[in-house]
Amino acid sequence: MVEIKGGGGTAWFFYAMYTSPDSSQRRLLWDELTTLAASIDNSWLLAGDFNDTVSIEERHSGSLDMQRRCDRFKHWIANNALIDLGYSGPKFTCMRGNTARTRQDARLDRALYNMSHENFKDFVASNWNQQWPIVSLLKEFVGKLQAWNQEASKALTTFSLGDKKASNIWQDDNLM
Repeated sequence: MVEIKGGGGTAWFFYAMYTSPDSSQRRLLWDELTTLAASIDNSWLLAGDFNDTVSIEERHSGSLDMQRRCDRFKHWIANNALIDLGYSGPKFTCMRGNTARTRQDARLDRALYNMSHENFKDFVASNWNQQWPIVSLLKEFVGKLQAWNQEASKALTTFSLGDKKASNIWQDDNLM
């Protein structure tokens, strides 16, 4: 866990993840992270290999057991108010097997965050006008919310560690 502070704003936490392929070890980690999340008020970001997927579509193939496993992981994400940052590039981050029969591709790497931003409640209160027609209100509010979110989320994409930008950290040979 790394605590990130910058620009006089509230600190947030970064966790680099490698989750065990063993399901019992994964469940222990999910439980520990849930307990930890309940004890901190700051935003946090988890990124790395989760060794789990949220849907069968994130795997080359799957079974009913795999669907249950996906559902557990998806519920864990939802219960901890985490948001998936999505991906760019190849759909699958782990590719194994040389033949169609042995092929096991999956999206195991991801970045999840929860954003408990101290200004969000104030932002909603000052921008939600109950006297506007709902359609106009939603259009106006969504535009303002997108602008606010872009500004509030800059810390996730612009923080630096020494002279390295966050986008370059994963490419650093010393970290592999």
